[in-house]
Amino acid sequence: MITNPALAKVVNLNCDVFSLVEIKRKDDQEDDELIKLLKNPNYFQSQRQFLWTYRFWTMFGSAYLKPSSKRIENDLQQLYWLEAYKLDFKKLENDFDKLVLSKKGHKSILETSINYKYSDGSKIPIRMDEMVTFHDLTNGLGNWFKGSSRIDSLWKVLGNAENSLDSKSVNLNFSKKFLVSGSYDPSKDLNTPMQNVEKEDIRKKLKSSESVYPVKAQIDIKRFVEDFSKLKLDESYVSDLLIIADMYGVPKELISVLIDGATYENQEKAIGRHIGYSETPKAKDLLEGLCTYFDKDPTDYEITFANNSFMQVFEKDKATVNMTNAKTLETLVNNGADANEVAEMLGLDLTFKKPTNEQPSE
Repeated sequence: MITNPALAKVVNLNCDVFSLVEIKRKDDQEDDELIKLLKNPNYFQSQRQFLWTYRFWTMFGSAYLKPSSKRIENDLQQLYWLEAYKLDFKKLENDFDKLVLSKKGHKSILETSINYKYSDGSKIPIRMDEMVTFHDLTNGLGNWFKGSSRIDSLWKVLGNAENSLDSKSVNLNFSKKFLVSGSYDPSKDLNTPMQNVEKEDIRKKLKSSESVYPVKAQIDIKRFVEDFSKLKLDESYVSDLLIIADMYGVPKELISVLIDGATYENQEKAIGRHIGYSETPKAKDLLEGLCTYFDKDPTDYEITFANNSFMQVFEKDKATVNMTNAKTLETLVNNGADANEVAEMLGLDLTFKKPTNEQPSE
């Protein structure tokens, strides 16, 4: 699927943005074992690559994390994202859609093993409770361990985008070709069917560096593709790109920024809105899943994009709003309004002590 340029553009955008997220303890404790593990999740990936891969697989339905141990203190602990298509659910799909109404039944399912196929054909069994699963959409459509994919609703759009690029390629090739013809006169011998020798002679002459060509009869030369702009193939590709982006929660203005360009502030705001609506929920899913698996309290941790420059534009807007509210508060209080009532009206989490009129005793 990532060979489709339109889809690849959206996938790369989401994954690149998500890989900038920061995971930390709220008390800024740096020697926390989970934080240290995520900085070096496995032998082959940095934290940024690890986060990028998580977002990649969730975009295609489900992401499966395989820790090497339940104990995070283990120095050999490694975190690997499995390639979802290598998990063989076929033999167990009939078991994974059933309602589980007891702890015993739930435990039994989690102890079930599934085969993971390597590229060389070899397999390893993995118990369901040895994986941490994350889903883009719901996992309640036939398999508790396999989420639905937005790709299912995009087949025709992806096909259109592919056909648009194929058409563009074909027409670009034909735009380099020419149709050469002459006037027809039955009374002249030159109108007998053209022989291969004559055809080759014409081709060679047309490709030569000569600027003047003597001919017996008028020759008409036309391009196979006269006006490439009328095909509107680029517009079709952009239209499909916008549909794919919209399906993945990427706002239209952000894709428009990538296509047409925009001011710095508009770019930052578009990215910030995208993070707020689409990427932050996926970030919280990741943090909660890790904490649950390793028996950590998720309220001790924070996963945030606030450390990135593109979020500063929202801090600037927030500061402007706060300044406006402060001036409004000051004006109303100076005109006799109750400070606490004004603060509540403006949505400010402030409490003012009411002044006392009592005189100090002598």
